Amino acid sequence: MPNATRIAIANQKGGVGKTTSCFALAAAKAKSGAMTLMIDLDPQYSLTESCGMMPDDAAFTSKNTCNLFSKKTDLLKCCFNVKAVKLNNLFIVPATQDLAMINKKIFTKAGIVNTFKSNIDTLSRFFDYIFIDCPPQLDGLLTSALAAADKVVVPVKAERLSYKGLKLITGSINEAKITGLNPTLELTGLVITMYRQQTREHNEYLQKMEQEENNILGIVPLATIVTKELDKGKPCTVAHPTSNASKAYFEIANKL
Repeated sequence: MPNATRIAIANQKGGVGKTTSCFALAAAKAKSGAMTLMIDLDPQYSLTESCGMMPDDAAFTSKNTCNLFSKKTDLLKCCFNVKAVKLNNLFIVPATQDLAMINKKIFTKAGIVNTFKSNIDTLSRFFDYIFIDCPPQLDGLLTSALAAADKVVVPVKAERLSYKGLKLITGSINEAKITGLNPTLELTGLVITMYRQQTREHNEYLQKMEQEENNILGIVPLATIVTKELDKGKPCTVAHPTSNASKAYFEIANKL
C-alpha cells in the first residue's frame, strides 16, 4: 500500500493563493497518475467550492473534514472524487462551516490534534499524496495540519504584507519542531504567486527572499487564467495545462 507524502499548503496571510495552489498542485500530481487526496481544513471552505462542490450539500452533512477529528469515523467515506476534473484518482475531504466549532474544541479537548494526525496516518495508506489546504491564521486547525504533515509549502506574493506572513509561518514551523509537535516537519519551499515582473515591489521582495536563501520552488505569473474556471471545478493545470502559470505549477509539483 502507498504511504502518502503529506503536504500542508500554508501561510498566515490571506490572499496569497493557497487554495488555488493546493488545487493546481494536487491536480498536477493526479494527472501524473498519483492517487491524490486534498483536505479542506479552512472553515471558509474555498477549496471545496473550487472543486464545484457545495458545502451545504446533504452528502457532506456527516462526511466532511470535521470527521477527521473523531475516532469513530469511516475515513474513506469522507473522501469524494472531484468529478469536474474527470480524474478518477483525485479526491477531496470537503469542509463545512462546522470546522469553526472544531477549531474551538481543539483548545479545550486534549488529544484532538493527535486524533487528526492518526486519521491522516490511516488515510496515508490509500494515497500517494495528501495536500492540506490550511486556514490563513495560526489556530488549532493550522496546528493540526503542522502536526500531521511531512512538508510545508508556502505560497507567498512578492509583496510586503505577504512577506510578513512568510515570517510568521516560518516561526510556526520552527515552533512545531522545537516543542515536539512534529520534530521532522520540513519547510520544503516557497511558491511565488501572482508575480508581476514589471512591478518594482515584486522584484524587490523576490530578491529579498532569494538573498535569505529560501528555497523557491517556482514562480507563478499573475494571470486571470489561473482562477478563470475554478467556479467550474477546474484548476488551471486541468483547464489550461499549456499556459505559463500551469507550466510553473507542473514544474513545482515535480519537485514535491
